[in-house]
Amino acid sequence: MTATKTGNMPKEPAAGKTGWFTGHRKWAWLAALLVIYTLTGFFMLPLLLEKLVVDKVRQDLGREASFQKIEVNPYQLALRAHGFELTDTDGAKLAGFDQFYVNFEASSLFRWAWTFQQVSLDGLDLLIERFEPADSRLGRLLSDLQANQQQPDAETPGDKGIPPLLIQELRLGNGRLRIRDQVPQDTASLDIGPIDVSILELNTLPDRFGQQTVTVQFPDQSSLEWQGNIDLQPFQSEGTLALSNLQLAPAIAYLKAVMPIDSLAAALSTSTHYRLSAETDGGWSIELDELQLEVTDVSVAGLSPATEILTASRLALTNGVLRYPEKSLTFEMAEIDAPAARTWLDENRKFSLLQLRPEQPAAGDHTASADQATDAAPDPWSFELRRLQLADGTVEFSDRSISPPGLVSINLLRLTAEGINNMAGHDIPVSLAGELDQGGSFEISGNAAILPSTAFIGTATLNDIALVPAQPYLGTYSAMSIASGALDAQIEISLAPESPLSVAGSTMVRELAVTDTRRDESLVAWQQLEIDRFEWVADTSILQLSLLSFDQPYGRFRINEDQSTNLSGLLIEGQPAAEPDAEPDDLPDDEPGGQNPAEQPVIVIGGISVSDGSLDFADLSLPLQFATKISDMDGSISTIDSSSTEPANIRLEGQVDEFGLARIEGSMAVLDPIGHTDVSVEFRNLLMSNLSPYTVKFAGREIDQGKLDLDLGYSIEQGRLDATNSVVLSDLVIGDQVESPEATNLPLDLAVALLKDSEGVIKLDLPVTGDVNNPEFKISGVVMQAIATVLTKIVSAPFRLLGSLIGIDSEDLGQFQFLAGRSDLTPPELEKVQQLQAALQQRPELNVEITGPYDPLLDVPKLQYFRLRDEVLTRLGQQATEQAEEIEMLDDEIRSVLEDLFKQRFPQTPLDSI
Repeated sequence: MTATKTGNMPKEPAAGKTGWFTGHRKWAWLAALLVIYTLTGFFMLPLLLEKLVVDKVRQDLGREASFQKIEVNPYQLALRAHGFELTDTDGAKLAGFDQFYVNFEASSLFRWAWTFQQVSLDGLDLLIERFEPADSRLGRLLSDLQANQQQPDAETPGDKGIPPLLIQELRLGNGRLRIRDQVPQDTASLDIGPIDVSILELNTLPDRFGQQTVTVQFPDQSSLEWQGNIDLQPFQSEGTLALSNLQLAPAIAYLKAVMPIDSLAAALSTSTHYRLSAETDGGWSIELDELQLEVTDVSVAGLSPATEILTASRLALTNGVLRYPEKSLTFEMAEIDAPAARTWLDENRKFSLLQLRPEQPAAGDHTASADQATDAAPDPWSFELRRLQLADGTVEFSDRSISPPGLVSINLLRLTAEGINNMAGHDIPVSLAGELDQGGSFEISGNAAILPSTAFIGTATLNDIALVPAQPYLGTYSAMSIASGALDAQIEISLAPESPLSVAGSTMVRELAVTDTRRDESLVAWQQLEIDRFEWVADTSILQLSLLSFDQPYGRFRINEDQSTNLSGLLIEGQPAAEPDAEPDDLPDDEPGGQNPAEQPVIVIGGISVSDGSLDFADLSLPLQFATKISDMDGSISTIDSSSTEPANIRLEGQVDEFGLARIEGSMAVLDPIGHTDVSVEFRNLLMSNLSPYTVKFAGREIDQGKLDLDLGYSIEQGRLDATNSVVLSDLVIGDQVESPEATNLPLDLAVALLKDSEGVIKLDLPVTGDVNNPEFKISGVVMQAIATVLTKIVSAPFRLLGSLIGIDSEDLGQFQFLAGRSDLTPPELEKVQQLQAALQQRPELNVEITGPYDPLLDVPKLQYFRLRDEVLTRLGQQATEQAEEIEMLDDEIRSVLEDLFKQRFPQTPLDSI
């Protein structure tokens, strides 16, 4: 063995070691690395990032991107990008920002979470533009992205959703969102900004919350503010959200597309405290408390013709509570302040608000929608509004289908409702009240229901409702005008799901005055019409009215110069009626509008009473115009039933002029007087001088004095008239003659003298018959004809009338029989003289003038005989007597006297020749 020495031998370098990392060279390497890191971070990395982004955008999106500058601070782990722009294929700026800044923290290594001290984005500018309902810039971009993007890698087993993340400060400043929508007819444009977002402690770490603030400024000083916290893993957030004074005018472009709205002005404000969280089952939990919604300064204009149709100073929902997935929404109060609505019927009687109704879908679309609704019926939401309050409302309605238009304006409209919800069968107390511009007020109160069907049970009160606003309707169809009138009513309304609509109550119409516009004169009026009870049920079409009580009713009836009346032409003919959906002839008898009697409306009136009524009557068709007044009229008419043939009993009584009386009693089928009428009409103590116009027309003579009593009986059965007319004239004095083309040529003085009894009274009975259904039948003409017939008979056979006074039914008193050639009366003829004397005592104004007529055939031979006989007897010295027989003239003694007389008278004629 050999021994060796090692201590003095030189040492060899360790295997694999060099001198690069020894000594001062380590610092050199560190310096080199620092330089490389610095150069790469400050200079190379910005260029690489810009190229990477630009190329990626061009490759995946097919768009161009650019930066003004990108800065990287490798020592602060911060990146700052300036002047970014993303342009669309047509060169439009899609997105951009002024500056993006992000500061990464190395503490991420210790927190095991991506940690950023600050992330900020200033001057963000986004453009959202839609060209068609399914075509937009964003849609095109996403479509190009999907087409250019490579198939994504399959998710690795280690992927577990959102990685741990912590952003200590996230800020968006001075952002701007430009919205352009070309789908509506008028392009919609909205610029939103500045948008400011500030979020502290945005993280996905468990049980770690941060405070966040978001502020978005809209045009016209409106803003959106959010304050709260967000936890991203699992997602949950709580905070407050407030939207202030958001102007809704830009929404007009969308409203125009679905309804005829021209302009919209309103400001929306809302606020709430919310809690939002993701559930383990994938659903969401949403809680909203203190939810407030307010819309102010509302103004909506549109329709055709363009009109401001709705305004309101304020609409508000307060203290709302929403719960999801419980699907409940509750508001404490809904307030509507000073709303004003303007509505109308157009010239075609179409309601203006129906223009807002969307078009009905085609039958096939409707069916498909119904099927989808059946297949996927979601759980319903429960809704409750504890109180609804409307104050100081105004509603204006005009009917432009008539001229001038009808107008109704309601002011001070007030509405309250409590406990509104969508529970089936729930009653909602409702109260509605208001005042009419033209006069009057109303109030409706009761309980209403919405589901499962509409129902209402309540009352309505109408106070002093002016009837003048109804004048345009009356004036459209008649020559009448409502000068005054007011309506009061107490109404009970009942509409139940399984019961028809029924309306009942009481009503009163006060101080009604209707004028005839053609002559500007009063036509119908009353101080008060009261109906204690009325009832109407929809499915029976029966209207039942209790007693109709008229206080101080008034009417005017006039016969004009052409024998028409003031009632003729009151209704204006030729007015267009609403066009029905089907012609009446096309409707089956059992359909509404057909001829089924069961469908015809029935009116039952419990009676009519009249107190202190009056009537002005005038006849201007007479040579001397006539007018009279009936006043203090009282009476009644019993029950009237349009479905019954039972007649109504009539009793009316009134004063004629100053001291006359008129009375009507009997029965009449009021709705069919030609079918049945049985009434007696009585007039007492009428001044005949007032009736001169009728006597002038009929007989051409005035009446200076006299009084008239009439008892008229009219019986009509199925159009057949049988009337009795009893006339009593007292102290009649005929006046001067007046020319009248229609006067009957009668010796009226003789007729009066023949008819007037010893007490100055004339009594006539005038039966009248005829067919009322005959268009040429006129009761006045028939009565006048009856009078003319009676007077003609009287003056043509006066002694028959005189004979009737003493019970002789012949004309013998007008002739006295004498023997031929004699002037003395036989005893039978003397009896007739006594009878005539007795009759004339009953007609003191009648004088009989007796003349002495003779018959040449009978009296001349007899008188010649008496003259010859007297001559013969004188020559014989004998006394002549009228009783001498003719045979005496044949005696021989007388014969010789006759021969001597012949020879003296006819000397040239021999006796043998005769």
